[in-house]
Amino acid sequence: MTADEALQRWKDLLAGGDRDGTLEEAALLYAAGEYPDLRVEAYLERLDGVAEECRGALGAGGLEGPEAGRRLCRYLFEIAGFLGNREAYDDPRNSYLNEVLDRKLGIPITLSVIGIAVGRRLGVPLEGVGMPGHFLLRSPEGPAYFDPFAGGHPVTEEECRERFQAIYGSQMTWSSAYLSPTPKREMLARMLNNLKLGYLQRSDFDRAERILNFALALEPGSSQDRELLRQIQEWRFRQN
Repeated sequence: MTADEALQRWKDLLAGGDRDGTLEEAALLYAAGEYPDLRVEAYLERLDGVAEECRGALGAGGLEGPEAGRRLCRYLFEIAGFLGNREAYDDPRNSYLNEVLDRKLGIPITLSVIGIAVGRRLGVPLEGVGMPGHFLLRSPEGPAYFDPFAGGHPVTEEECRERFQAIYGSQMTWSSAYLSPTPKREMLARMLNNLKLGYLQRSDFDRAERILNFALALEPGSSQDRELLRQIQEWRFRQN
């Protein structure tokens, strides 16, 4: 799949509305722009396989409520070996779902995508929580919160507040709204933004431009991204 084909399929997927599987399929589509040999359906089947492994390990019964979320997170992020990449947090591969599945290394938000996708396949609802400074998973039944970057361990709202204050101090004021579920499109925007900033910092303008095209298909009204794209295209024109 070429980058242009991946972008068109991304647009078609977004136009189809929010349905089951949109999150992981969309994450694999923007990855296909970087990895032309990536077969999206094959990686969706990989997620099916991870879910079946979890089902076998956890047992079919008793997967209900926050305890189900706790058990699933513990299995994925401790026993199954999906880990936070602490040694190379800024590695772009941490933001591509195919690489996270292949290497079992990621950052909080991509590990959360794994948790959400596997949970849905098992009937265990999990949601992303875009708390400033650290992305979490949330079981809506409770609610209960889990840190996929730290072995899927449960965290309380008080612990979330303490972590937030340790990062921001007096610069920002804590709000319990920070623990509200993050919509799928916002999760996609956040993952693309991580890549965009990383590529711009590396002066990798070709890859930054590609990510900007995906971001603008997601959020066409972003004047900031349009200006960045214009600057990159102007830079390329001057190089030729």
